[in-house]
Amino acid sequence: MKSKTRDQRYNAIVSAIEKELNASVIELAESYLKDFPESQGSWDMYSLALYRTDRFKDAKKALKRSISLINDTNKQERLSWLYCRMGHI
Repeated sequence: MKSKTRDQRYNAIVSAIEKELNASVIELAESYLKDFPESQGSWDMYSLALYRTDRFKDAKKALKRSISLINDTNKQERLSWLYCRMGHI
């Protein structure tokens, strides 16, 4: 069986989050983040899935990690959205 590429794995997380398949997002993201821990978008989706499954402490930790990975000035506008989500946790 051929292994999935990094992009295929990331896109599987995106697809699952869009369908609100939170348990799948958590499983896929945990595996992906072991290999690519600097993926800000994956931490973001992971935190949202944790939040949706009432795992608030874990969601807050993942969201903080997502925020810490935003260092590109082009992504700074995302911070307001992420901090807004943090207020709901």
